[in-house]
Amino acid sequence: MKIKLIELLDMKYNDCLKEGFKFVFDDYIYTLTGERMINKNGNSFGNHYIVETLLDKEVTVLTPELIGVKNFNDKRSVTKEDVDNILANTFIKAERYGDKTTIVKATLPNGFVIIADSSCVDPNNFDMSIGEQECMKKIEDKIWELEGYRLQCEISEE
Repeated sequence: MKIKLIELLDMKYNDCLKEGFKFVFDDYIYTLTGERMINKNGNSFGNHYIVETLLDKEVTVLTPELIGVKNFNDKRSVTKEDVDNILANTFIKAERYGDKTTIVKATLPNGFVIIADSSCVDPNNFDMSIGEQECMKKIEDKIWELEGYRLQCEISEE
């Protein structure tokens, strides 16, 4: 089984790896001992080095049974697909307010409402489609924020 280093670090920092967890990186086998990931030479797997240069690299997991999550594929993050699914099931209503403002009301699948606005300086430059695009960017950003909060609540209850 292969995973990206960013996922390995996420699992380590969320205490999902059990003592003795092993993986291969750069032809070395590393073992989780206490808080450290070390190889047979006693060299530690340097987190600072990883964060700066290798997050997208992969490691080979030798002991997937020592990953302490119900399902290895369970993601502990909000994905673009999650946000897109919410947006696909969201009721959108856009209106012009005055002579230079667009208001978009998004009613999410659970009934929660997000309202976004966009305005131009000169009414002669008003374009409803541009206003809607700008509002939808704000709404999408707010959904990311709300879903992140929701997921953090779930994780903290585990």
